[in-house]
Amino acid sequence: MKTKISQINPFECSRYAFAFEYINEGGGKWLDYGCYDGAFMNKVMQNKQVDFVGVDKNADIIQINPYNMKIIKIDNLPL
Repeated sequence: MKTKISQINPFECSRYAFAFEYINEGGGKWLDYGCYDGAFMNKVMQNKQVDFVGVDKNADIIQINPYNMKIIKIDNLPL
C-alpha cells in the first residue's frame, strides 16, 4: 500500500512525509518519542492544528531547544 503525499506536506518522500499524512488536522495530542530538537513537531504545527509533546534523553539539545517546543527530558524508562 502506498501513501499519497498531499500538497501541504512540507517533507519530501520520506518517513517524515509518511508520518505527516497520518496526523489528522485537529487530531488531538501527539507524542514525539526521540524528538531530538523538535524539528518534525515544528513543521507539523506550522501546517496543522495539533498539540505536540516531545521527549528525548539528550539534555544538551533540549536545553538549546531551537524551535521553542514542549520537550521533556527522559532518563530511564522502566520497560
